[in-house]
Amino acid sequence: MPHRPTTSVASGATTIHHPQPFADTGHFSTLDVRERTFPTTRTCGTIRFPQDNYHEPPNLAAGFSALDLSNEGPLRANLVGTSITPESFKITVETWKDKHGEGTLYAADAVWIERKRGAHECVFGQFDTRDARLKLAQLPENEKLQGRGKVRTAHARSHEKQADLVAPPSENSKTIAFPKVQFEDPPAVICWLNRLDLASGGERNYRIRASASNITATTFEAHLDTWGDSVLYGGAMSYIAFPTSKKYVDSGMFSTSDVRPWHDPRPVTRGRVKFRQEMVERLSRRRQRGRWRPPTVLAGLNMLDCAGNAGLSVRVEIKEDEIDEEGFWWEVRAGGECTCYAAGVGWIALGF
Repeated sequence: MPHRPTTSVASGATTIHHPQPFADTGHFSTLDVRERTFPTTRTCGTIRFPQDNYHEPPNLAAGFSALDLSNEGPLRANLVGTSITPESFKITVETWKDKHGEGTLYAADAVWIERKRGAHECVFGQFDTRDARLKLAQLPENEKLQGRGKVRTAHARSHEKQADLVAPPSENSKTIAFPKVQFEDPPAVICWLNRLDLASGGERNYRIRASASNITATTFEAHLDTWGDSVLYGGAMSYIAFPTSKKYVDSGMFSTSDVRPWHDPRPVTRGRVKFRQEMVERLSRRRQRGRWRPPTVLAGLNMLDCAGNAGLSVRVEIKEDEIDEEGFWWEVRAGGECTCYAAGVGWIALGF
């Protein structure tokens, strides 16, 4: 008989876990564990690393590549990696309930990248709005009201003291130093969303952006922002930094805005990314030698701008047969009644 996922209930939270481990492909979907029509608080799977690949637990960085969330409560999704050993790790996609309401997560896909512990050429890390807001909470009250520092209050006006204190910040940032590593030049920094908590109701749009700025060889500025009428209760992102000259590796960002304006939303937006010339030349030589295999392209969402009159249902797709030595084709799809004005994606191509 086929193995069935196990379901448990504790303190009102439902958890479903697939009993068999999944191969390490860099991708996970809740739909591999349960049906979309059976939303749970937590959906879990075990990912098995290739045999003898690691002697110590590796470092991981992960983000969402697809989200399908109800608008009946706050839009909430969190991606967690735990129980990391040299052989495997547990991946969990979850939602939650608090004073603002209860999130309903129909489905989500995740993408991740790994590196051996102690590797110095690549840096992984995490930034959470709570990091920036803790810093804000420690400021004197008059500085909070003046909106100084790195956190700005949503729709705040200087004469509305109560609104300034209650409204969650719309802009959150923090200067991050690269640990144990000093790049010779500013590295490439890719950001992936791995937690979001957005208000819904009143046709308030869903907007969140994860980004990096002011990148130097030693530090960069991490950002988690919203804008317009959107309310960001919280969010988190992973970041991946590595030398821009690394062989057989390329990275970048693409957006629906590369193809169409935000006011022309479509169910499917399609575009193409071209690799940098050095990557093209290396991959072309590999094909000429008869050793061709497409690079692995890992792509995670870093920006969403969707209408608030329905749930949020957005996914990014990159098909292996549409990856060649010069680049790849991508699609951003909006499902159901979701209107996706814009979406952004951070990508990494691994050709080694």
